[in-house]
Amino acid sequence: MLRLKKITGTNSIVALMAHLGMIIALIVLIFILVTSFPGAFGSPPPVYQLREIYQFEPWGFELDGLEVLFPSGGVIVPLYCEDKQEAVLITGAGKYVFTGNPPPVEDPAGIYLVISQALFESKRGDTIFIPVENEAERAKQTALAVRQPGLPVHWQRAIPLSFTPYGHSLFYYFITSDGEPVLPPVLAAPPGTLLVALLIYILFFMVILLVLNIFSLDHHPSRYWKFIHCARPGTVALVMVPAAAGLALGGELLPRLTGWPDYAVASGYLLTVAILLFLSKYRQVDFLDFGLQRDSLRHGYLLAGAAALIFLIMARDIPQNVSLRGMDTLVEYLLLFFLAALGREMIWRGFIQTTLGRRLGSTTGLLMTAALAGLLHLALIFLTEPWLLSYPFTYVELAVLVPGTALVLGFLYLRTENLLSCAFLHSLILFLPRIIVS
Repeated sequence: MLRLKKITGTNSIVALMAHLGMIIALIVLIFILVTSFPGAFGSPPPVYQLREIYQFEPWGFELDGLEVLFPSGGVIVPLYCEDKQEAVLITGAGKYVFTGNPPPVEDPAGIYLVISQALFESKRGDTIFIPVENEAERAKQTALAVRQPGLPVHWQRAIPLSFTPYGHSLFYYFITSDGEPVLPPVLAAPPGTLLVALLIYILFFMVILLVLNIFSLDHHPSRYWKFIHCARPGTVALVMVPAAAGLALGGELLPRLTGWPDYAVASGYLLTVAILLFLSKYRQVDFLDFGLQRDSLRHGYLLAGAAALIFLIMARDIPQNVSLRGMDTLVEYLLLFFLAALGREMIWRGFIQTTLGRRLGSTTGLLMTAALAGLLHLALIFLTEPWLLSYPFTYVELAVLVPGTALVLGFLYLRTENLLSCAFLHSLILFLPRIIVS
């Protein structure tokens, strides 16, 4: 795609038609895949509501190899999303067997199960459910239900996604006597669902890259860009690439470990900027401008807005409404832009990608930066939520969503040479899901 204009020669109409044809073909293929494999397409994380809590008599059921028996009855909390029952929390002294194996924890106190209302009713049979009247018991069960993580959420710091079980899929996890979930959950999904999910999001990123390429078919690198890419970076600059990634990892860990807002990541990036400026002052790192050349600062914002809209449609469908809170919304956006998006872009695009591009070529530098971003995200999950590595859809995030986003941001940087346009796109990816109502 980066060489498409060369292939089509000087005829920009041919290039444009070729791009549009590929985009249409990709969109049709995405539509076919989403229609054929609905469980492979992510959706916004569900927000469940509790309505009633029930006691039930002795009851047992079997579901795709999962055998459950409550010989003394128990308590059930149906969970609703948009007026549809989509999950249940069942507690009580039970016996569980899955494909002939005992549960992973001894004497679980209950089970959390994502199950459609129609399927649940078929398993309920003639079992009698009686509303719980005791307020203490209701409060206990409500608190227990609220504590449950439910479906794993992916891409949490960007546009959060969940993959809802569909058709013959089964999702559940056990609960300990302390009310803690036993993770990872069990997901029994049709074969190929994960591979289709990976393919769907790869195709989406191809669409975004093609759209960016359409808007920049007449791009020519500036003289300054050609000049710095003719001068290879020194040893210190190359050593600082993994060091900068390590400092970025430390900054990214801070909000995850402390619960602080997203813009707390700025600490690691600001420290990296300070170290690089110090090294530049003593001529150990050259051409350190972080992609903020005055001559290019006016380029790329239309491209960034178009890419952000496709990102949003990819994860949220066509937006229906926005939720604004006046000055609070503006302050939130500015904090995300200056302390999260801009800091990340200064290091990842302004330094790491630029340095690797000067050493290995722009395309190789772009690809290596995207791969490094994926590895950093893998380290984040390993250090904070390692159980997610046992959940299959995590690999959509690791293999496609994170490196794909880095690829789009890096491609935008190559075509605009303007770090602010990358920070603008980055901030929109972080911010728009907070105000969009699908």
